[in-house]
Amino acid sequence: MKRFILAVAMGLLPASLCAQEALPDSAQPEQVSPEQDLDRALFVALMGGKADEERKASVAAVMTYFIGRYEAISGSDFGTTASERPKQVKLVDIFAQGEVCLPRLQILGTKMSEYGEIFKGSQAEQQNQNSPND
Repeated sequence: MKRFILAVAMGLLPASLCAQEALPDSAQPEQVSPEQDLDRALFVALMGGKADEERKASVAAVMTYFIGRYEAISGSDFGTTASERPKQVKLVDIFAQGEVCLPRLQILGTKMSEYGEIFKGSQAEQQNQNSPND
């Protein structure tokens, strides 16, 4: 399981594997603190540094997700806080965040797939409305 989580976090698995059916309400991830999102962004950054060129975009997308959550909830700048965080917690605690990233990534992957389908449908509708009638 840890390898699977790590592979998802590093973008080594295609998004379609994460885009499973939405998790039932009982399996929704717990509310997390800004610090937990900070640690998850740091985990992805640390592990994503080993990603090949093809996977770096996936790593960046996952980092953006956690950084955005952190900054929105905390009101703090990620860059400033991220440089101090390893001095406040043990590295092993940051790596432990890998085990809890998967549910959030599964939900995100599902949402992104759903949004993609909505946009595909909207584009097709738009093209049909804009095409000249014969």
